[in-house]
Amino acid sequence: FSDPTAEGPVIQDANIRALKAGMTTDGVFEIVRRVREQSNVKLAFMTYANPVFHYGYERFFGRCEELGVSAIIVPDLPMRKRRRWRSLQVPTMWI
Repeated sequence: FSDPTAEGPVIQDANIRALKAGMTTDGVFEIVRRVREQSNVKLAFMTYANPVFHYGYERFFGRCEELGVSAIIVPDLPMRKRRRWRSLQVPTMWI
């Protein structure tokens, strides 16, 4: 996410370094795919709602399901959007 203002300086710096190095949502999914080649360890994503929105809800959650992501934490998800996400048949533990 390009504006991690809700985070402390350490996470803000990490976000900026990742973006400068070319990290994208597809890049994160590629890392998960490679981890899955060697491990079935449970993985949880913590993200802002905006990157999920821009990636596309169905596409994002579909990739998570395909790659076996166990949970998704979205601390800034507005309550009015929660209903929309649930309508996508996203498992409740994800939101």
